[in-house]
Amino acid sequence: MKYLKISILLALVIFLNSCMKQKILREQEELQIANFIADLGLYFEQTPNGVYYHIDSLGRGKCVKEDDIVMLVYSGYNLDDHNKAFAKNDTIYVKVNNPLLLEGWRELFLLLPRGTYGRAIFPYYTAYNKKQVTNIPPYSTLYFVFYFE
Repeated sequence: MKYLKISILLALVIFLNSCMKQKILREQEELQIANFIADLGLYFEQTPNGVYYHIDSLGRGKCVKEDDIVMLVYSGYNLDDHNKAFAKNDTIYVKVNNPLLLEGWRELFLLLPRGTYGRAIFPYYTAYNKKQVTNIPPYSTLYFVFYFE
């Protein structure tokens, strides 16, 4: 019984410590994003899930639906080193409800009409989260310049 109580207490401490780390990480990221936006001197809106976006030119095309395929042209940067692109003028065709699509893209596709040119900042939890992907480290905040049709 004594060991059970100690185990439960230890599990609770580990859980609370993990929650605090996540909170601190998000607060640091929010500050980094705010500074980056201030340096750009542009107005960004924020979606309910936390994606920041700036529209350079609003498209006049049809709205996208979950089962549509979109053509996305983008350049992507890690906010920590936004002078070095991890993708430069890449073009992909992707189905909006593809489970491998970043949550941030899905949200923007469903929000904006086809033909939109813009910029987006994906907090780590709307991008790759804690996963390492090729040359993108875990917990990376990503900045994109994009066009989709």
